Amino acid sequence: DDGSKVTFSWEGAEVVEYDAEFLRNHCYTKTPPEEFSSPKEFDPILWNAKNMSKDTIPTFNSERIVSDDAELYKALVSLKKYGVILVDNMPSSLSGTEEITRRFGPPRETFYGAMWDTAPKPGAEVNDTAYTKDALHPHTDASYLYDMAGLQCFNCVAQSEALTDEANSEEGCTKILDGFKIMEILKQEEPSTYEFFLNNKLKWFCMEEGVHMEMVATAFTETPYKIFRYNSYDLDTVDYLPSELVPEYYKHTKIINEYIRSKDNVVLARLMPGEMVIVDNQRVCHGRTSFTGYRNMVGCYIGRDDWYSKLRVLKSQVDLAE
Repeated sequence: DDGSKVTFSWEGAEVVEYDAEFLRNHCYTKTPPEEFSSPKEFDPILWNAKNMSKDTIPTFNSERIVSDDAELYKALVSLKKYGVILVDNMPSSLSGTEEITRRFGPPRETFYGAMWDTAPKPGAEVNDTAYTKDALHPHTDASYLYDMAGLQCFNCVAQSEALTDEANSEEGCTKILDGFKIMEILKQEEPSTYEFFLNNKLKWFCMEEGVHMEMVATAFTETPYKIFRYNSYDLDTVDYLPSELVPEYYKHTKIINEYIRSKDNVVLARLMPGEMVIVDNQRVCHGRTSFTGYRNMVGCYIGRDDWYSKLRVLKSQVDLAE
C-alpha cells in the first residue's frame, strides 16, 4: 500500500488494520500534553499593557462571524491564543446579542439568567457591584462555581458621556488583564506568592436571596488545564485555613492585588455602542473604571466545554479542507 495503513495479524485473532496517521497522532510519550483536551498548537500568547491595547486586540465583524465558519474559527483561535477578542458592528438588542454569542456556544443559564445586562440599579436594589457606577478591580467571574464560566461576553449598548475628550477619556473603560501573564510574573518575581496560590485552596462564595454558592479551589492551576481564578470580591472569610496559613494568606493576597491592579498589567478599552468584548473567564480578568450617567453592557456566559467543542469541530473541518 502507500504506507497509510498498518496491519496487525494477531495469533488466534482476526487481522486488524489501523490508520497510520491515527497511530502517529496518538502514540505514547513520556510526557503527556499539559492540556489534554485543547489543541496544543494554540499556545497562549501572554500580554500586559506594554504589548496590548484596545487597538491591538484581535477584532472581528459580527456579520462575518454569523455567516462564515472560517471567520468564526479565526475568532476562536484568537480567544485560545490571547484570551480576548473584540467583535464590532454589534446589534444593541438582547436577542441580537444572543444570536451572535450563540455562534461561540449556547448562553449558560445561571441565577443571573441566560442573558443579562449591567445597567446601574437604584441603591436599594443593588446586590452586586456590577450594577453600580463604581470602579471595579480586575477579576474573574463566577469563581464560586464548581464549573466556572468559560467565556464572558460584554456587548456595549450604551456608554456614559466622556467628561474629557472622547478619544482619551478613561471614564467607563473596560479593564482587561491576562491572568496567565500574572502567574508568569509572580513565578519569576514573587515565587512564594505563586506557590501559595498554586498549592492552597481558597473559598469563594456568593449569597443572594435564594442563592448560596461556594467553591473551594486554588487560584492557579497549571495541569491538566491551565486556569486563573481570582476575584477578591468573592473571597470568603479565612476561618477554613489552618491558623499558620492565615498570615501567609494576607501577605500573598496583598501582593497579588498589587500586580492585578498595576497600570503596567491592566489594559483599558473604552467600548462604544456596537462593540463587544469576549474574554476567556478562566484566564482573563475584567473590570471597569468608574463612570457617571448611563452605561450598559448586554451579555452572557458560555461554558468552556461548549466553546472548546466548537473550536475542535471547526479545526477538524479546516484540516480536512486543507
